[in-house]
Amino acid sequence: MKKFSQLFIIVCFVLLNVQLVSAGQAWSDESYDFSKAHKFLIAEPNYTAVVGGSTVEEVKNVMYLQAQYLNMYPITTAEVDKNILRDSSIDLAKLRIEDAKQAESIFNSEMEKYTDLYMVATIVHNTRVMIFYDVYSAQTKQPVFTYQIVASSTDEDNLMTYKQLTKRFYKEFNKAINKSIKAKK
Repeated sequence: MKKFSQLFIIVCFVLLNVQLVSAGQAWSDESYDFSKAHKFLIAEPNYTAVVGGSTVEEVKNVMYLQAQYLNMYPITTAEVDKNILRDSSIDLAKLRIEDAKQAESIFNSEMEKYTDLYMVATIVHNTRVMIFYDVYSAQTKQPVFTYQIVASSTDEDNLMTYKQLTKRFYKEFNKAINKSIKAKK
């Protein structure tokens, strides 16, 4: 009986550990009016590829594809670049090769015309994958929503884990938006 109770306690701690570690933490700017936000830019993630791991482009693509769970219209930096080229005749793709700093400056000053919010994800590789999702207002460049999520100890550091965590982030972000909109009514 003693062995059984010890085993039961160990199993409970393992299950509790997996649940607590995978729980996300969120913060939202209560003053931001989410009802006016319709376009959501998915910016280049802060991601350092590990040996044999996914590329930055693959990670960004996964985050974009999971945006189907978002209650906003997702756009990419390439779409914003095309709009800037169309409206201002500035080829940011070419300029990034010649002068990356100037291209970034132009992109940051012009993007507010084409998006309401933008998200930058930061992926940390430790013993567990941790992702920080930071959502900013395109007009003020101030954070309006942040979310931190840690993968469980059994999740591998791969695209499938990024996909699952990003899907969960979008669902939590939608909940926060809906809560904020209801509170303002």
